[in-house]
Amino acid sequence: MSTLKSRRLIEDARYKSLTAAHKLKMLLMEHKLNIVTAESLTAGMICKTLIDVPGEGATVYGGFATYDTDAKREFIDVKTEGVYSYNTAKQMALGALKKSRAMVGLSVTGDAMPYPDAKHRLGVVYIGIAFRAKGKPIAFTTQLTVCDDNDIKGVCDSWKQLTNISPRSYAPYQFTSLIADYIRMRTVEKACKFAIKKISTTNIQFSEIPSRNWDSICKPSPILEYRTKGTFNAQWCDEESDNNIRLYKKTQTVVELRKKCKELGIKGYSNKSKSWLIKQCNMDNNSYFD
Repeated sequence: MSTLKSRRLIEDARYKSLTAAHKLKMLLMEHKLNIVTAESLTAGMICKTLIDVPGEGATVYGGFATYDTDAKREFIDVKTEGVYSYNTAKQMALGALKKSRAMVGLSVTGDAMPYPDAKHRLGVVYIGIAFRAKGKPIAFTTQLTVCDDNDIKGVCDSWKQLTNISPRSYAPYQFTSLIADYIRMRTVEKACKFAIKKISTTNIQFSEIPSRNWDSICKPSPILEYRTKGTFNAQWCDEESDNNIRLYKKTQTVVELRKKCKELGIKGYSNKSKSWLIKQCNMDNNSYFD
């Protein structure tokens, strides 16, 4: 495959994934929902693509890049023996909900680059979605084969022909990488479209999210506040940003005090002003003014 054709193939898949992600974010915002992802073969690409779409950041809770089987067990409590199945996709979506404060869990598992002896699995993907419904979460799954798409079917067939079971060897590296990238990008698109379909067509009564202790310090995002049980009296803030602001203000105060302390001998200050400044200058043994 020529370099130009390869580039067009990837760019087209990227455009389609961004378009689907944008539609999903708009739908999530409309319904005041946020989403958490659990991703195996895409290793975080769905979450990244959602973030790449500007605006409506409150709809994206975060994600679990559970590429390794053990990561699925440790991070999101998957119990299935294999990793390529409807049940695995279902448990991933439910596990992501359990381990987060999101309202929607979206999962994908499958094979973007199988071993040569399992090359028949190329492009086989399982998608799961779970909702934090009243009573208990509900989940749906679907299965698809990306290589069945007309724009990639011939390319997938060529890769299979160039990949040998015995002796075990892959098609050329660049060709193999191209196929894997394309399958992952199209998986992002199809997962977003599956989520759009289920959110649009499923009548769900969502449950509330239990509040957390840190909510008394900082409010969560607007969607989390809307969906969380209880009220919040704190200001909107991000812990890291808030600490940076406090440090900045403290630094600016120190700079001003240092300047004022050096001016104590200058005429024009009242005795009260001098007294206050001297007190400030002496605090912590002048450590602020070293």
